[in-house]
Amino acid sequence: MDLKGMNQDPIDVNGVFKSKAMFEHSLKRSKSIVDSVSCTNPYLGLRNARMDFKNPYLLCSYYELIVLAIMQLLLKYAYSQEFKYAKFTIGYVMKVPSGSGKVSYTIGSAIILNDSSGKAHPNITIYEQIQNFLKVKAENYEGLFLSGVYIRVYSIDMVVKELDLTSDVIDSQIWDLLKTGVAGGIPQEVQTIAGGKRRSYTNYITAIKLLIKEIKSFIVDDIKTILINSIHKPYAAGFVVVEQGIDIDSLKDSKFKTFFSKNCYHFMPAFEDRSNRTMFGFLESLENVDNIIGSLAELAKNLCPHLGVKGSIQHDKLRVSMLQNQRDQLLDYMRQDIRLLAGVVIKAQEIYWTDTT
Repeated sequence: MDLKGMNQDPIDVNGVFKSKAMFEHSLKRSKSIVDSVSCTNPYLGLRNARMDFKNPYLLCSYYELIVLAIMQLLLKYAYSQEFKYAKFTIGYVMKVPSGSGKVSYTIGSAIILNDSSGKAHPNITIYEQIQNFLKVKAENYEGLFLSGVYIRVYSIDMVVKELDLTSDVIDSQIWDLLKTGVAGGIPQEVQTIAGGKRRSYTNYITAIKLLIKEIKSFIVDDIKTILINSIHKPYAAGFVVVEQGIDIDSLKDSKFKTFFSKNCYHFMPAFEDRSNRTMFGFLESLENVDNIIGSLAELAKNLCPHLGVKGSIQHDKLRVSMLQNQRDQLLDYMRQDIRLLAGVVIKAQEIYWTDTT
């Protein structure tokens, strides 16, 4: 199938389809390369939905087709459900350039499905966040192919409703979401398939007006993984709440909330299940965390050298069978990473408030 020109023709410079005809044209192309769609629920609180493509696979650069695939998965397997709170991550199944192997990995941080009122409605903000992630990958992996995409939905109190949604219903929902952009109006939420009211949103980000200059407490976290079949699998996670005025040097171990996969061994012998449970327990305890970007070792060295140096683990040599014997060492390593990150954020806050006061 000829996909040439797909990055320029169907959408304008703002990432909005120029017309419904262009939108339907892209949908037709998107559907023609789908091989299969599947959904699993490994345990309560986690839902995985996946779309596999036909060979020859889809180029990473055709992000406007990929965003349609992600939206289709969300509408069919996430927005059609009821839950108290949920977030999702996007994953790529990439064809390895040399050889016949494939690599699965998450392409960005989690996106929250609930809006500010606690409701979950498809909205233009979600669409734009997905699109922004995919644009970056289109640039980074130009010329490489995807054999599939998937979403992982982490939720609290989800009531699973297996609705037999037709392709036309899902397509109509996506177009309802995007058509205000074509008309130049204010982007809106669309009504969920499970029901709900529409809410309008401005098409720009408003400035945050600070009424009081007050340094607030914050949370820092860390996740440690092990390589299994070239895929990073979590074996430990943790975080700490950093209250203002706290002495990072004297943080007790009890202040760190940690999750270790081996703790579930007596009722979950399979490492994959324990890894998933570790992440779910971590996400249950930590719903909203700001992402800190940059080299932790360099930041700590420059901003808070008194806290010591970042430890090191030979991740490529770590094996599941070694986790129990190295439990204390691995948890100490993670606590030090969290301690350094907390120190970096505190120093960054001090610099910010000093310079802006």
